[in-house]
Amino acid sequence: MNLKSKIALTQICGPHEKPESVKRMLNSVLPWVQAVFVTITYKKTKKEINPQIAKAYKEVCAKYGIPVFISYGDF
Repeated sequence: MNLKSKIALTQICGPHEKPESVKRMLNSVLPWVQAVFVTITYKKTKKEINPQIAKAYKEVCAKYGIPVFISYGDF
């Protein structure tokens, strides 16, 4: 049986992080992992989600074919 290891990265980002930082991170890790998932977390409510920041994250990740998840509330 031929088993190959696969590695996936789950990156949790805060709303204060710049999408450019995520782009640099993706460029660094993509050669070493088979999958990446990006989650942006907001502390309280959906109202604090900045649509421009969320759009920028989605645009950066879309270039790499990576899904972006947005979550909010207490964790």
